Amino acid sequence: MYRFLVLIQFLIFIFSSPLCSEEYLKVIPARKINFPESHGAHKDFKNEWWYLTGHLRSEEETFGFQLTFFRIGVTKHKSKSPFRTDSIYIAHFAFTDDYGKKFYYDQVISRPIAGESGAEKDKLNVWIKDWILKMSPKEIIAKAKNEKDNISINLQLNNTKPAVLHGKNGYSIKYKNPLMASYYYSFSRLSVEGHIKIKNKTKKVIGNAWLDHEVLQQHKELRELGWDWFAIQLDDNREIMLFEVRGADKFYSGTFIDEYGKAKPLKKENFKIEKLTSWESKKTGISYPSSWKIMLKEPNLELIVKPTVENQELSSTDSTGIHYFEGRSIVYQKNKQIGNAYVELVGY
Repeated sequence: MYRFLVLIQFLIFIFSSPLCSEEYLKVIPARKINFPESHGAHKDFKNEWWYLTGHLRSEEETFGFQLTFFRIGVTKHKSKSPFRTDSIYIAHFAFTDDYGKKFYYDQVISRPIAGESGAEKDKLNVWIKDWILKMSPKEIIAKAKNEKDNISINLQLNNTKPAVLHGKNGYSIKYKNPLMASYYYSFSRLSVEGHIKIKNKTKKVIGNAWLDHEVLQQHKELRELGWDWFAIQLDDNREIMLFEVRGADKFYSGTFIDEYGKAKPLKKENFKIEKLTSWESKKTGISYPSSWKIMLKEPNLELIVKPTVENQELSSTDSTGIHYFEGRSIVYQKNKQIGNAYVELVGY
């Protein structure tokens, strides 16, 4: 396993060089997102991910989950060798038990040999072994299993709103450097039903989820700057996506989605994110923000966002090579719970 990980990191390093990356397409405003083919893999671009987060409830308990698939382009050159691959696939599965105050996560990495992993081109179907995110005409299926902690999900998801194109028709600028733009869309409210398994106990669950799909030209520089990202689902059927890219010149962007699915872009002057408290990881020593005040001008909202479990840190050094926070959170207004959120913190 160690030698395989070293090989993967070597391949990523070699094929991330400027000479090799020139063969991949650039993210430019002129291209359009078209469905259903845009749900699939974009192998003419170097980086891409499908990011599913959700809030679940059984009869007595509440939970959160994250299932993310990353595709990293290695080469666009075709080869007849069964051992040469065009991409590397990585997946992260995290699970938050609110009542037990427990957080579990696992990670897998794979080369798409003999069908072990892959992503279809014109539709959403990405997998690594028995970890699956797949869209059919009827529903989206999400499956994953954390073997070491005996945690699994088997969920069926359905769209309740149309896909939201962030930025300008899906062209989402991430920083003042245009090379850090992406093609970015979301299903901001998916209804969920299915089953989870925790330590040999199977529970029926329902809830809501949020699915992001993002295609990037390059990711390394953006990751070095770091970002805070919020996916907020209010109980009145409205959603908010916000992000802050840190660095010498901070960059802010977002989208507000009304109850009917109509999206409105948000710029720096439309909202403010204020960090209220912090939490330090005993494992990594990293200090993360741990609660936030979010203020929007239009609509006029003042929200407090707090994680349900303080420690929701993933140490993905065996796959993507970073530590980050991906946390289920509760949204409050005047001390009243009015929604749920997922918060991602990278680069601290």
